[in-house]
Amino acid sequence: MTLRARVAAGVGWTGSVHWLGVAVATVTTAVVARFVVPADYAIVAAAGALAGIVGVVQESGIGAAVVQHAGDGDRAATTGFVLNLAGATAALAVCFALTPWVARFFDIDQPGALALAFTPLWLRAWSNVPLARLEKALDFRRCAVVEAVQVLAYPALTIPLAIAGHGAWALVIGQAGAAAAGALGAWLVSPWRPRRAHLDWATGRGLLHFGRPLVWANLLGIANDRIDNWVTGRVLGPAALGVYAMAFRLATLPRTGFTFVVSRVLFPAMTVLRDDERRFRAAFLRALHWVGVLALPASAGLALMAPDIVAVVLGPRWTGTAAPLRVLAVFALLASLSATTGDVFKAAGRSPLIFRIGLAHSAVLWTGLALLAGRGVTAVAVAVSGATLVSTVLAFACAARLLRLGVGALLRPLLEPALASVIMALAIQAGRSFVPAGAVGVIVLVGLGGAVYAGAVAVLAPGDVRELAGMVAAARGRRVPETAVAPG
Repeated sequence: MTLRARVAAGVGWTGSVHWLGVAVATVTTAVVARFVVPADYAIVAAAGALAGIVGVVQESGIGAAVVQHAGDGDRAATTGFVLNLAGATAALAVCFALTPWVARFFDIDQPGALALAFTPLWLRAWSNVPLARLEKALDFRRCAVVEAVQVLAYPALTIPLAIAGHGAWALVIGQAGAAAAGALGAWLVSPWRPRRAHLDWATGRGLLHFGRPLVWANLLGIANDRIDNWVTGRVLGPAALGVYAMAFRLATLPRTGFTFVVSRVLFPAMTVLRDDERRFRAAFLRALHWVGVLALPASAGLALMAPDIVAVVLGPRWTGTAAPLRVLAVFALLASLSATTGDVFKAAGRSPLIFRIGLAHSAVLWTGLALLAGRGVTAVAVAVSGATLVSTVLAFACAARLLRLGVGALLRPLLEPALASVIMALAIQAGRSFVPAGAVGVIVLVGLGGAVYAGAVAVLAPGDVRELAGMVAAARGRRVPETAVAPG
């Protein structure tokens, strides 16, 4: 397959499995939320606040280094796997040691469940390098199989346990089980196996040298991602943290799919194109367009229908989630769009830019949280969205300079999806007068919005339909016409 066809197939496979994940996660959240209380979600959020920071140091950018490594791939993979697993073991020990302190900090009375919530950190270390090998080969079909296993394992474990009344244990067992299933799946589908003869510490030093700038950038990024949970839990209490965590989860369900698709496909493809400036630029702009096609309607729809979705999906005890969800929909849109720049910086060898942009984001975010956190969960969401706006502007300014693009060239890929989203929003507002309240009304309005948006995109950007057909054909292993895939 040509590079275009392999990228199209990667987008098709990766996008399909992640939208499956969004659908499954939405249904799972709707079911589980009726059997647990906000304080149960606080345990998962509190564990993530520490595990996210420790995990970045543990991984040390090794997965990205294996993808980027230009030398002996087997040596890089074996050495990276050993380093990754050793780091994960040490990281898990640190998290276990800190579990009592975290429980006291967040006023959590289930330290056992909190400790179990850290185990996915170690389990994921088993799958990182096998998946990196598949990504390097642009074999996204097998990566998608692993993702699908994790997506389906979580509800298979969590829903029965939640219905049985196990509360927070249902959540943490589901996460640990999904991580274990993903690790097993990665080893079953990957043809690579580590060999002792391939262990090489000189190669390991090279991997760590490449990953070091990414560690600092990712460490700062994960701290920024978690600081809102820490502040909310400390200032407003476990119940407020649970409400905020639920709002954040709902707002970022679509964003997770967008950013994963972009990072999983764009980074390895960009490493191939980095010496061809024209194709490098075209690939970035096309990736930005497709993220906009997905992120703009999702965020607009969430902001518009947040109260209806919360009432129908979560129930009356989660009413306070609607207001922060609307604000965090803005954050999700900005974060999705700016995700396209990070992989460009890494592929171009300019990864320190990620750290510098993160510093600016931190300054705005931490200042905003200090000023606003005491005013409630919605104010925390405002601080997060405001900081993301600043960092997004900076990220695109740096990308524009690196790729020698003007403001118009950056905005042009977003024009058609933005107009289609406006048309969709008007249709939903008009449809409110004709549909009943409740679950049926939400389903009808979502269907109406989706249909109107798809029709508007087909009229405003007919080339997208042909390109989407090319992605589907490539994912199914069929020949992709040159006209069906965007330049680059």
